[in-house]
Amino acid sequence: MQIIKITPHNFKIILSPTDMKSYGENIFNYSEYNEKLFSDIINKTNEIYGNPFSEGAVDASVFESKDGGAEIFLSAHAVKRGGASYIFSTDSLDDLTSLCVSLEARCPLCKSVLYLCDGIYCLILTSPSEKYLFLPFLREFGEARNCSDCDIWHLEEHAKLLCAKNAVHIIGNALGHSSSRKESDTPE
Repeated sequence: MQIIKITPHNFKIILSPTDMKSYGENIFNYSEYNEKLFSDIINKTNEIYGNPFSEGAVDASVFESKDGGAEIFLSAHAVKRGGASYIFSTDSLDDLTSLCVSLEARCPLCKSVLYLCDGIYCLILTSPSEKYLFLPFLREFGEARNCSDCDIWHLEEHAKLLCAKNAVHIIGNALGHSSSRKESDTPE
């Protein structure tokens, strides 16, 4: 097990395939065993780095690594971004485009970043107000959930950045308008 300090309250834990075998259970499925494992990881991190997780809740995201191990991102507190932050994911460029066209009109003040991770488009959306974005609306187009700092760190490290800012505007305008043409508009 390797513990890497990202910031004073944010850490990345790398479990090798050997580490995974020594734990004996699948850490991707919840169990009392996993609760003990995470408690042990937090206690070890506190011991090494001077109690960064001594108070409050811990945000944890677990990702399977390509070598059969795991990467765990731990955050002692969520960074306050204001408004609402979500991660939308789909393997369909059509669904992504449809969402961006809808969001362009619905949430003109949204900030957005687009990544490609293992064939899945991951759109990070940040809105100044929750009234513009909500999960049931996003889920009409693909998978969506609240976005944590851990999700962003994972994408920054493992995914390809496709659009660093204004992804909704760029995709909605570039691909949305071209896909909404009538057949008569298409040259033969």
